[in-house]
Amino acid sequence: MEEVTGKAKGGVEKNALMTVQERKNLSLKMVAAKKAKAQLPKTICGTDDKKLVFGDIEIQCYVIEGEMRVLTLRTLQSGIGMSEGGGKGGARKIPALMARLKEKGIGIMDLDVRANNPIQFISPSGAIADGYDARILPDICAVLIEADRKRILDKRYKPIADRAAVLQHGFATMGIIWLVDKVTGYEDVKKADDFSRLIEAFVGKEMRPYISKFPPKYYELICRLRGIAYDPNSVKRPSYFGHLTNRITYFRLAPGVWRELKGMAKKETKVSRPHLHRYLTYDVGDPRLKEIIDADITLMTLCVNTNKSWNDFIYMLNSVLPEFNQTLQLPFNDENDTGIGI
Repeated sequence: MEEVTGKAKGGVEKNALMTVQERKNLSLKMVAAKKAKAQLPKTICGTDDKKLVFGDIEIQCYVIEGEMRVLTLRTLQSGIGMSEGGGKGGARKIPALMARLKEKGIGIMDLDVRANNPIQFISPSGAIADGYDARILPDICAVLIEADRKRILDKRYKPIADRAAVLQHGFATMGIIWLVDKVTGYEDVKKADDFSRLIEAFVGKEMRPYISKFPPKYYELICRLRGIAYDPNSVKRPSYFGHLTNRITYFRLAPGVWRELKGMAKKETKVSRPHLHRYLTYDVGDPRLKEIIDADITLMTLCVNTNKSWNDFIYMLNSVLPEFNQTLQLPFNDENDTGIGI
């Protein structure tokens, strides 16, 4: 049998000296600790090597579950110039200072309580870490600067007030939340998540039964502004009308929605001109499409009644319902081109 050495040997020896009840209690304690750790919020963005940097001041930041931006207790404390020590990792130093300033008549925005209740979370390394909601830092800086202005701070705390001024200048223009999101990379995650939710709201999971969404008046007005004869008894129209419809309706729904609709249509049907509105959701996509069609009809009617051109209509439409950075080459005079949209 292999000989146990080092810490393992110490553990074995300690275990041998314990009673059955003591071993049972230790086991229960370890299970409880493991369960408690499993319930702590985990880091979803940020790494140990990326910090907020203000001159020579560095503060570690993360985004944890619940979209909370946190600053680690130790680096926040050292960032404002306080040495570690006193309580767990110096956790008592900030609330103690705030309490003293409160006694001297400084408004401290409940920082004595807020700083006395750090947040525990799981760091990227898997260890339990203590931190604060990042929004606490601007408040701490404001209090320290105000106390220094009123000459209430002890001389030993003057360097802390100076550091607070440096920090406040660093995030005054952009905000602490924006800075944390930038450093941790959560800014990109959030954008992607917001975009996914937007697409989900507008685009359904499958193609719906066909129901006409574009009234005859819509096509009649397009024909009049384009100088084309309109036949109310025919549904046959120039193929490039699909491109026109994309431009004056689908491009204006929401960012990325037209491309998602087009992608779904190409994937799920072999029809050359699929009806994109069949993929819109009932509660968000459909109502928004109707709003845009109604606006199209209103503006086209105004242009027809005042002898304005198609380009005038597009100019007016862009003023009230701009496109969402989606462009498509529009072959207005090529009737052999295949359109997508209507």
